Amino acid sequence: ALAAEPSADAHTRQAALRALTGIDAAHATAIATDALGDVSDLVALEAIEVLAAAAHSNAAASTPAFERLTELALDRRRPVGRRIAALAALRGLPAHLLAALDDALTGAGTEAALGDTTWLEPIAAAWIAAADGDKTWRNRLAALFATIVARDGLTRTSPALIRVLTTQPGAAVLVAAAPRTRTKPKPGV
Repeated sequence: ALAAEPSADAHTRQAALRALTGIDAAHATAIATDALGDVSDLVALEAIEVLAAAAHSNAAASTPAFERLTELALDRRRPVGRRIAALAALRGLPAHLLAALDDALTGAGTEAALGDTTWLEPIAAAWIAAADGDKTWRNRLAALFATIVARDGLTRTSPALIRVLTTQPGAAVLVAAAPRTRTKPKPGV
C-alpha cells in the first residue's frame, strides 16, 4: 500500500491514508497504526485522523482504533503534539469509554501519564480552538491544564504560564485560574 511505502513522499502517503478511510476500516486501521510512528508529522497526524474515523464508527475496527489512540495519548515517549492530537481524536466518544483515560492522564490512583509544562501551550491552543464547539472537550482540556498547573505548583507568574499568555492570549482564563502565589503549608501539618 502506498500509505505504508517509506520511499513515497509525505504528501503522497497522507493522501493515500485519507483515501483508505472510507474504503476498508480494518485495513485502514492497520496501516494507520503503522504510520503513527512515521517521521513525518503530516503522515502521523493523518494516521490519527484515520484512526479517529474508525474509533467513532460502528465497524469492527473501532475497538483497535480506540486502543491505538489511547496508547498514543498515554505514551510519554511520543511527541506532545501527537499525544494531544490523539486526545482530540477521541473527543465525542461516550464518557464511560474515556473515564479510564482521564484517570490515567490526571493521576487518579497512580502516577499521571500527563506530560509536563510543555503541554500547556498545546492544550491552551486546543482549548481556544474549541471555543465554539464541544463543551465537554473544552472542559476536559481545562481540567488537564489545571491538573498540570496544580501538580507542578505553578502560579500566574510562573514562566510556563507567562509563555502561555504570550503565545495563546485567548487562554487567559485558564491562566487566571492558577493561584497568585504558592501556598505555604500550615505549621505542624
